[in-house]
Amino acid sequence: MPFTRLTEQPSVLQGGELKYYQLIGLNWLISLYESGISGILADDMGLGKTIQTISILAFLKEYKDISGPHLIIAPKVTLGNWKK
Repeated sequence: MPFTRLTEQPSVLQGGELKYYQLIGLNWLISLYESGISGILADDMGLGKTIQTISILAFLKEYKDISGPHLIIAPKVTLGNWKK
């Protein structure tokens, strides 16, 4: 069965536009979800791990009607920015 492949960001994700490599990351996360496996976003600093995480949650809400609860594991240093 082919995986869902988005060519644009979920419509509930507003206030900016994903860069092409962030959309690739989102599609990778979608493929992991649809395969029933977990994964870790671990790229270089500043490439958008936070927005990719938000994007997969937006995908789950918009396309799969799953609003949570979700377990997201992140370094403690990122939690302050995520709360903002």
